[in-house]
Amino acid sequence: MAKVAARDLRKEEVWRRLARPAESGQSVRSGCREQRVTETAFYWWRKELARRAAEHECSLRRIMERGSAGRRAAAYFVSVR
Repeated sequence: MAKVAARDLRKEEVWRRLARPAESGQSVRSGCREQRVTETAFYWWRKELARRAAEHECSLRRIMERGSAGRRAAAYFVSVR
């Protein structure tokens, strides 16, 4: 069985900030150059963060579909982007 690496939430947060160059009006290329990261790493992390967000939304939907107990529990979860 494959071992799954633990998620580093601090690293994810850094990449979430870096994955928003359009909000600053900056191009991906100049943003990556300024932050000293490769464009390849930028695009990989952007895709990975989108996948993780979708995975999180799916798990919330499953909780909601389980019944009233699941609905009560899911009412306390908020999707964060």
